[in-house]
Formats: sequence, structure tokens, C-alpha cells
Amino acid sequence: MAERIPEKVKALVYLTSYLLAPGQSLMEVATSDPETGEGGKYLLVDGLTCTIRPDVIRELFYGSCTDDDAARAATLLVPQPLIAFTTPVHVTAERFGRIPKFYIQCLQDRIVSLSLQGKMAKTTPCEKIFSLNTDHSPFLSVPDELAAQLSQIVS
Repeated sequence: MAERIPEKVKALVYLTSYLLAPGQSLMEVATSDPETGEGGKYLLVDGLTCTIRPDVIRELFYGSCTDDDAARAATLLVPQPLIAFTTPVHVTAERFGRIPKFYIQCLQDRIVSLSLQGKMAKTTPCEKIFSLNTDHSPFLSVPDELAAQLSQIVS
């Protein structure tokens, strides 16, 4: 959407996620990072989709969450198409590049390493980088802190 209709996008917020440069795929970036690349051993792949092994879901996604929140959230995870991980992004400096970007790092993320988060936020320049001392799911583990950072971004 940001590439197709940049005039409709005021800003992009990346929440402990992959911020890919033109031509990169998620798989390429994830496997290039020694810490994040380890995550491949936790995947169940059937040729078309992948998912996380059930025995490590809490540890990887919800380490700072309550047991109830982690259990409820885990039931909502579904297999993801592999093509989304292997297809390079196609964005341009003229369209996607002109939109202000903000990055919220999660310091205890086990899915996207802190070093990789920092590297991506520098490779694709961000207006500001924020940090939360939590896991990959701040919307569950620290919702008030996340809301405060999002409020800062929009004001």
C-alpha cells in the first residue's frame, strides 16, 4: 500500500518487525543474522506453509506475557505461506521512500534479534527508533507502554 498509494500513508510504524530494503526477502534477511537465523530450527514446514513448533511458541512470541494471554494468543496462530517469506520486496525511493518511518524495537524479542532490528532501522532510515523492554508481542505484554509510544509518533 505504501508503494502503491504513498499519498494516502502519513507514516509507517514497524513494531519489532522486518524492515526490508528493496530487493530483499524476509528469509534472506532472517537467515543472514546469526541470532535470528537460529529460528529456522523452530519451524515446521510442509512445502507451502510454515508455522512455529507448538512447544516453543510461548518462549519465542510471548515470554513477557501472562500465561492466560500467551495461551489465548497461541490459539490464534495459523500456518503462513512460504511465498511471503521468500518473495523480495519491490519498493522505490520515490514512493515508499518518501514516507516517514518509525521503528519500535523490542529488547527481549526472540523472533527478530535486537541487532537485526537495529541494522534494518539504519539501512532503511527511520525518523526515530523507540524501544520497549519486552518480547515480540508488546501489544499483549506492555500495551500501555506501546500505546504511549504510538501516541508520541502520531503527535
